[in-house]
Amino acid sequence: MYGEAFKAPTAGELFGGGTVDANPDLNPEEIKTTELIYMYDAANHHLNFTLFQSDWTDGIAIAPSGNPVLPAVWENISENESKGVEVSYRGNYKNWRWDLSASHVKSKAITIRGDIDYVAFPKQIYNLNVGYDFTDYDLTLYVINRIHANVNEGPILISTDLISADFVPEPASLKNYWRTDITLSYMVKPFSVQLAFANLWDRDNILPSVWNSENGLVTIGRTVSASLQYQF
Repeated sequence: MYGEAFKAPTAGELFGGGTVDANPDLNPEEIKTTELIYMYDAANHHLNFTLFQSDWTDGIAIAPSGNPVLPAVWENISENESKGVEVSYRGNYKNWRWDLSASHVKSKAITIRGDIDYVAFPKQIYNLNVGYDFTDYDLTLYVINRIHANVNEGPILISTDLISADFVPEPASLKNYWRTDITLSYMVKPFSVQLAFANLWDRDNILPSVWNSENGLVTIGRTVSASLQYQF
């Protein structure tokens, strides 16, 4: 599969606003994506394997303007690229069902200060989800495991000045993220009751920060929720 798309400049970028000068000559941002996909589909099994490459050019970003009144201006100066592989496998057998996936992605921004890795998207993500139907009791148990590996805390800025800001070249690595959620559902029409445990093991999982929060962003601990639905 091959695709191209664009995003037109916003009114604020074309006509200005705040402390950033207008640029009526901006071009649209463009992205080109190539994917090689293999799919196998059977009665109870589905396999998907994808290789992809994505290039984003003419990205609109803030640049020095040389104007002492409005020292910044919007320009088409950003370039970004991403490539990776993803595999997923889902299926079912008798009372069991599963949804497994893994991905490895490398993304970077190409700037005048050098290449900067994106951290909002972990380099490796694994999803290990398994469910079981207790048909004799109208109960369904579903266990969700999500793991992030090879993640950095974020592109921490040395300066908060949007024009002269520079990036720490090697931000610290975060420990692996692992979250387990469990849901137990009871369904007898017209009622549906669900009990859910999020972050079952109460781990101090940390996500990367794209807004320069040192040491990343700590997620919430274990939570328990219950819901009752009635279908008219």
